[in-house]
Amino acid sequence: MDMLVTKPAIAKGLFFPPVDQYPGKHRHTAAAASVAHFRNMLDARFCHASTLANTVTALKDLVSECNVDCDASGMSLQAMDSSHVSLCSLHMASKGFEHYECQQSISLGINLVSLGKVLKCMGTDGSLSLQSQPNGDRLSLMCKSGDRESHFELNLMDIENDRLGIPDVQYTSTVTLPSSEFQRICRDLSVLGDTCVVVCRSDSLTFRVDNGDIGRGSITILPGSGTCASADDMSVSIDVTTPLDMMFSLKYLNMFAKSTPLAPTVTLSMTENMPIRVHYPIDGLGHLRFYLAPKINDDS
Repeated sequence: MDMLVTKPAIAKGLFFPPVDQYPGKHRHTAAAASVAHFRNMLDARFCHASTLANTVTALKDLVSECNVDCDASGMSLQAMDSSHVSLCSLHMASKGFEHYECQQSISLGINLVSLGKVLKCMGTDGSLSLQSQPNGDRLSLMCKSGDRESHFELNLMDIENDRLGIPDVQYTSTVTLPSSEFQRICRDLSVLGDTCVVVCRSDSLTFRVDNGDIGRGSITILPGSGTCASADDMSVSIDVTTPLDMMFSLKYLNMFAKSTPLAPTVTLSMTENMPIRVHYPIDGLGHLRFYLAPKINDDS
């Protein structure tokens, strides 16, 4: 079984503490209380519903249930997969939304599989609005697309989950490449086996399967090379201060690669014996990051 590297790859942190909805013992009139309650609720609108739909698609096979933390700065989540081999971290800044209002910290316990089903029913062609009240038990969703308007409500869950602290790692190898190329490499090598060796050199990046179920193979990309047919794709950028060879599970890399629709590029950051960071920038909104512990070579 894959195990997380213990140096401290992923350290435990503090989860957002609960915030009282009405602190103190002040008396409010009914009107004032209603205004305060409205200001404290979550009210967010995506320009494109597909942004949230693609994010849920990228996460739901890795993490089925999670807490989405909302406050004035935006939305975020952190969660580990059931095997504790990988961690995902999402942040969407409030300034990136078409509209965003959330004066009080709110934690939404969401089943991502169920949310994905709801978004599929609603469609992803138009804008998407989300609303939820503090201590509420439902998330309201409204999608507008042309003359079609969909309204759904998703039941929220009570999920016990500690927020994890992610240490600031000085990465010795950083590679940026088209996300579509990364997805293709992971998919193609999975035909051979379930473990991939990532080889970083100053002049190349190689993905290699040494002892697969049906054989072996490798794919090498060079800095500045046109690895994709589309002229819109960025060229490959490689920054390596210390060469390294590390093994990773192709199963997890393929799950990460489901984030391809979110960003044209992906950045891989690595340091020896530490989890790889797979970074997808969400244009104008934030980022989605994955961390995966390397496999230990039994022969070493």
